[in-house]
Amino acid sequence: GYSLEVLKNYPDLELYISLVDESEVEYSSKQEMLIRKRLIEKLDELKDMRKPKFKRLTYGIEEIGNDGQPIDISQTCKKKPEDFNKKLVRQYLLNKFEKRLIGIATVTANLQEYKKDENGKSYIGAISIDGNQMGKMVDKISNFKDLKDFSKVVDEIYFDAIIEALKEYKKRTKVDSLIITPVLQAGDDICLIVEAEYAIEIAAGVIKKIEVISKMDKYKNMLSKFTELDYLTACGGIAIVRYSYPFFEAVKIAENLCNRAKESVYLTNSSDKGYHRKSFIDWEIVQSQVNTGIAYEMYVKNQNIKEKYHIKPLCIDQFKPLEDGIFSYD
Repeated sequence: GYSLEVLKNYPDLELYISLVDESEVEYSSKQEMLIRKRLIEKLDELKDMRKPKFKRLTYGIEEIGNDGQPIDISQTCKKKPEDFNKKLVRQYLLNKFEKRLIGIATVTANLQEYKKDENGKSYIGAISIDGNQMGKMVDKISNFKDLKDFSKVVDEIYFDAIIEALKEYKKRTKVDSLIITPVLQAGDDICLIVEAEYAIEIAAGVIKKIEVISKMDKYKNMLSKFTELDYLTACGGIAIVRYSYPFFEAVKIAENLCNRAKESVYLTNSSDKGYHRKSFIDWEIVQSQVNTGIAYEMYVKNQNIKEKYHIKPLCIDQFKPLEDGIFSYD
């Protein structure tokens, strides 16, 4: 079935399949959760048994495809189904955002649209946002139906948070236009490309909206079962780079900054025992091999941009400007 099709289309992919019979797990109200854990254990056992393999794929005289395999000339005219599927997924994501952002932002997959300055001083902001303690929440789910419902709710909250944050930002700042490139929006994982001068505020806005929307009554019943706070929190990282900077490298830097922001959740202590910081944001102006970060700072100096971003990471959900040595975003 599905596994066979995966192997057909991706022959070099190592696919591990584990199987658990219901008789292997003691019957209880948490049987499905126990089965899932046993599946993961068996999967780890299979991975531990893996032996290194090496085989010669080519003598280097053939044309090599993107998958590392020699190209069969007879197949070059045939359209690869995986390429077509990738385009479908990309187009689905673009259409999903376009429907909700009519009159708010231009949705594009072309980074050339971010070019504003012929002298190369055009910048983009790669935003990575990730939910906090999602693994712990999933571990509390005991059956597959609740897991499906929980995943659907999280996905809905995060997507709505992006849309509402963009709407609010445009209304508040009265900017003429916004450009956005959605890279990933799945569950509690978000990756977006926006114009650099708006990136930090938009990212902070999304994180705030995640908390606000998750507190709505229609989500409380579901979230209260699996979360300690009855609402969701997240952290974010932003990499500010030239629009021509290697795309995936920018995304990787943003993800690392997001992870650094998440570490702050556990590294900071609160003097108030009833309060614990949950949401942080970090960013970096990425320097190229020959240029410094000064160019971006000069680029935004005379624009309507906040110039108070100095001590990082900043706490999104802290109300006092400075507390316990931590600076608030606001």
